Amino acid sequence: MGEPVFGDELRRLREQLGLSLKKFAKLVHYDSGYLSKIENGLKPPTKTLAKVCDEALGAGERLSALVSPRAASTSSRWNLLGYLNRLSGDEAAAHNAWSTGIKHIAACAGRGKRSNLRVQSWLANIEACVGHTERARAAIVRLTEAEPHNGYIKYRLTHVLAELGDAEAAIRMLREAVQDGFLSVQLLRQEERLGLSCLIDLPEYRQVRLVLQQNVDRAKNKYARPPEGAD
Repeated sequence: MGEPVFGDELRRLREQLGLSLKKFAKLVHYDSGYLSKIENGLKPPTKTLAKVCDEALGAGERLSALVSPRAASTSSRWNLLGYLNRLSGDEAAAHNAWSTGIKHIAACAGRGKRSNLRVQSWLANIEACVGHTERARAAIVRLTEAEPHNGYIKYRLTHVLAELGDAEAAIRMLREAVQDGFLSVQLLRQEERLGLSCLIDLPEYRQVRLVLQQNVDRAKNKYARPPEGAD
């Protein structure tokens, strides 16, 4: 099975430059039939293809980011694609990516099962990005009631609140996420320039991030292997 997020963005970038599929295939030295399957989500993209297409389309590393490990799920890819477009200054493309993502994600996120709560949290983030305030806030209530002590879910809901412009509530939610066991400093640093950019200069945010780092350091020390010869 392919990756619809990558395919949609590849087609958008190609058409934005006025390139037909056949002309683009010649440009990147790939078969047009293969590229058609990539664009239609019938085959998965490779890192090599993504890099070649990024270079040919002048897309920086936008396509490469969509096949990276941190964009492992379909829901996170739609979210990431929107933020990448926003960072490049193309708010219309960002909105289009998020709107398309909502259509793709809603079917699997709306079943209400425990296994889908992470997907629901990504969907809430995207709903907030496109201005669906009531839906996003309803999701916050629903998810915090379903998982009142889930650090990861609360971390994702921090992004929702930040997008809604509620910095105070976002920092409070992030603080609760850390208290409930969220321990990924790396993830926070990777994503803070995307959905948390409105928070990063606030002293309250920096304080929570410091506490998170301290928790991670304590966890590393606790589970570190003792030196050889130790009793």
